[in-house]
Amino acid sequence: MRRRKALCDIAEPDAGLITNVGTAHLEFFRTQDGIAAEKGVLGAMARSFFVIGSDNVRLDALKAMCRGEAVVADVAQPWMREALEGVLPGAHNVANACIAYAVAERFGVTRERAAAALRDFALPGARWRKVERWGATFIDDTYNANPDSMIAALDAFAATPCDGRRIAVLGDMFELGADALALHRRVFDHAMALGIPLVIGVGELSSQCLCNLAYKSLASLKKKFRVDVSAGDLVLLKASHSMRLGDLLKEDAT
Repeated sequence: MRRRKALCDIAEPDAGLITNVGTAHLEFFRTQDGIAAEKGVLGAMARSFFVIGSDNVRLDALKAMCRGEAVVADVAQPWMREALEGVLPGAHNVANACIAYAVAERFGVTRERAAAALRDFALPGARWRKVERWGATFIDDTYNANPDSMIAALDAFAATPCDGRRIAVLGDMFELGADALALHRRVFDHAMALGIPLVIGVGELSSQCLCNLAYKSLASLKKKFRVDVSAGDLVLLKASHSMRLGDLLKEDAT
């Protein structure tokens, strides 16, 4: 991320956008203000306009950095929520789509065209990918994770209908710095407060958090994972990519 200015020097962007200022990469930037300052470089170098979500926690600071026009996108537009219904759940996805559309609109894309394009939309890779295994439905969201994306995924997961139990398998998140354990505990406290019947923590940090079952390694979970999952269950897998939680979906996982 510290290469952002160098990349902007090369690309000379006319426009840019920022989805949020969260807690990812705190190890390198120490505070959210530090993250905002780094991301704001794009706004400072975008020659035409820079889009910021209306719910951004550093909205005023980012607007002050803009070289061109600061465009504040309403992140809770009803038409976008309707367009994503049944396609991609979660208020965070609606917000991101609203911010993206604020850019597209400047280039002539209508709401109707945007809504039509979203009808068959699917995130690539292990991003909210639904997989059927052993009679259960898995949501493979293991591409990456940080505390904010974890909480957003848990909220969407808790609102997703299922015939059996909901099971959240949450693994370690990395690059969080000195507050890593406290940030992990915040995520697990949120999962438990949502009333998810079975919350499983995997990893050195996650296993120290409030949950129903804890495993220090993925290998130890693999030995009995199929015992915990029954037909009709809905299972969320979420962790930093290097935790390899997606390996649980392999046929030979046990």
